[in-house]
This record gives sequence, C-alpha cells and structure tokens, in this order.
Amino acid sequence: MSLSLLLDENLSEKLLPLLFDRFPDSRHVRLIGLGGADDLAIWDRARLDGDLLVTKDESATPAAGSVEDGATRQAAGA
Repeated sequence: MSLSLLLDENLSEKLLPLLFDRFPDSRHVRLIGLGGADDLAIWDRARLDGDLLVTKDESATPAAGSVEDGATRQAAGA
C-alpha cells in the first residue's frame, strides 16, 4: 500500500504527473469536487481516505477536537 497525497487548492494540479511515480494514488482537491471547500472539510476528507494533505496554507490546521484521529491532531499541533 502506497502513501497517497491530497494536494490542496493552493497547489497546482500540474504537480500530479510529477508525483505519480512515487505517489500513484495522489489527487487534487479540485479534481475530487472539493474546490472552494473549507479547510475542515478538506482535512476530514484526507483523514477519511487515509491521505496526507499537502498545502501551503499555514492556517489549514484543524481546530482542536475537530478531527477524531489522534495522530492527525498531534501532527497538526492540537
């Protein structure tokens, strides 16, 4: 099982072909219908799908207690 990335809206979809060799199951939020979604919806989708969220948005960390997975909360600094 390979690590899959979920690229946030602030990153270009053009990165996907460059990542496919190492991360073949990677996706972009706009391509899965989450373009314009709030940060919490994107975090939740990444958590549910087992993706690592890649973003340049420093404010895209979930609020404490909003994400059920403890490892995700710890990684987010909550």
